[in-house]
Amino acid sequence: MKITYDLTIDDMVAFNQYHNSTSPTVKRTKYRLIFVASFIAIGLSLVIKPTPEFTRLEMVTVAVGYSIFCFLLTLYLFRSSARRFIPRLLKESSNKGLIGWHELEVDKDGLVEKTEVNETRHSWLGISKIVETETHAFIFVSSIMAHVIPKNSISSGNVDQFITQAKLYYSENSGDKLET
Repeated sequence: MKITYDLTIDDMVAFNQYHNSTSPTVKRTKYRLIFVASFIAIGLSLVIKPTPEFTRLEMVTVAVGYSIFCFLLTLYLFRSSARRFIPRLLKESSNKGLIGWHELEVDKDGLVEKTEVNETRHSWLGISKIVETETHAFIFVSSIMAHVIPKNSISSGNVDQFITQAKLYYSENSGDKLET
């Protein structure tokens, strides 16, 4: 079973946004940043001596407000970072074979990707997971790399049948159960 499609920078942004929102490592990093900023702000408010202008309660209130601000700012920055940085990173070189025409084919032995500059084969044992969002499917070949399939840019083939077949082959041949 085969599909062809055009991959765009927006599709790569969507993949990075998905990865950043689901990666345990990214989540831990995000919450550590929030914790450290909050700890410092609240700690300083408790250590600094109150003045007639600011009572301890007012200082703690400001620190808690700062912590909430840091939390919201961190969430915003993590969500928007892919939208801002991925296009810049992709413009640093030609990225032939990444952006543009792709053909994916699945069979019982694995997945074959063809672009204008490469042909790559992955056995099902080399696939770590297959996930779907409303707009994309991602066939992960490592924890940070995936074949990105934009569901609305398919030029030939049936994307739903392709993904269903890929999941079936994956579950039959990898020994792993699919994540849903």
